[in-house]
Amino acid sequence: MNVKQATCLGQTVFELMVLTARYEGLYKRRRPVHDSPEAMWELAGKLFEKQVEIMAQLEPEALAGGVSGLAPVSNTFNDCMDTAQAMNMLKAVGNLIIFCASIEAKPEGSPLMSTHKTIVRNTQFVISRMLDPEAVRAYEKRK
Repeated sequence: MNVKQATCLGQTVFELMVLTARYEGLYKRRRPVHDSPEAMWELAGKLFEKQVEIMAQLEPEALAGGVSGLAPVSNTFNDCMDTAQAMNMLKAVGNLIIFCASIEAKPEGSPLMSTHKTIVRNTQFVISRMLDPEAVRAYEKRK
């Protein structure tokens, strides 16, 4: 991942944060049920698709062979996306941008280069763990 890709990811995460704040403001932390208003279903759908979009922006090699074989995602993702989770994801993307920029600034062979690349991969993995497990599965099916 490079700075441009990380910045695009940051924009998508920021869009998720705005959608999440809007959803939380309107519906709190409730998931839509069969008799929920259509507007609630539509906004929940936009949140879901934005998470799939985030997943698609992450490098497959950073996901360590696919998310499906990893420990349960629920230890970082709560029942539904909330503003605290979106803010944590935005902070992680900020760190990702910083490390991508430092990699681009350092010449090849620098002792920190491999460490920074590892951090970039690990940060992407952490971001994937903050997403709704259903969105991760939907991304996996679309590949």
